[in-house]
Amino acid sequence: MRAGITTHNEQEANLNRAMCDVSNHVVAVTDSSKFGKQSCHVIRRAFEIDTLITDSGIPDEYVSALQDNGVEVIIVD
Repeated sequence: MRAGITTHNEQEANLNRAMCDVSNHVVAVTDSSKFGKQSCHVIRRAFEIDTLITDSGIPDEYVSALQDNGVEVIIVD
């Protein structure tokens, strides 16, 4: 879980990073197929988000690591 939230688009990364920087609470919503994949532009490190919303396909080791670092993980199906 080195990268965190990434994108292939540099402009998108810059805009999303700026929005995160001025936010009081950062929420990431993604499906579990994104875990273990990385793109070249980092928006936010995994442990710099406050809440992650994803589906039950998220690997257990990701859930544990995120929760151990203070990220609220919400699993929905």
